[in-house]
Amino acid sequence: MRKIISLFTIGMLLVSCNDKTTDKGDGYVLNGTAKGIYNGMRVYLSAADERGGQIPKDTAVVMDETFKFEGKTENPQMWFLSVNNVPGYVPVMIENETITINFIKEDIDGSTVSGTKANEALSRYTKGFKILKAEQAEAHKQFSSTLNPSNAELREEKSKALTDIKAKMANYPFEFLK
Repeated sequence: MRKIISLFTIGMLLVSCNDKTTDKGDGYVLNGTAKGIYNGMRVYLSAADERGGQIPKDTAVVMDETFKFEGKTENPQMWFLSVNNVPGYVPVMIENETITINFIKEDIDGSTVSGTKANEALSRYTKGFKILKAEQAEAHKQFSSTLNPSNAELREEKSKALTDIKAKMANYPFEFLK
């Protein structure tokens, strides 16, 4: 839930900073590839409601490991792409431009979205956040290894490192926007 809120906040901030002088065209075209996804499988575009639930917006069918969505949106929005019987989703900034998705069913987080400045910024944000999550996991692992009573000084040092990385994670959205 926290990840969705962070992604939504970043998306909305990116949209508010969007240059309105460029010609956006008549609508969006989302072209996707999905290696290993069988013909006939459904791909869904959904928006999040205020409770974090999914509101279906559009459906496409995979044919020859490709799919396509077309539509129009009045304002850029963050939606989520998912594939039937594949756990997870890919966040996508939907705006009236051409967007390309390379969906990787074995590694949803490794899927790529490109074609618009907002989606490229979202990809950079997500990569930076993953790095921080890895640092947090390592700091937590090191802290957990100091839980016996004879390591009080070391435990305090590792606790501070864990607190510092949590603070970096909390401030990351704001630092990214700067």
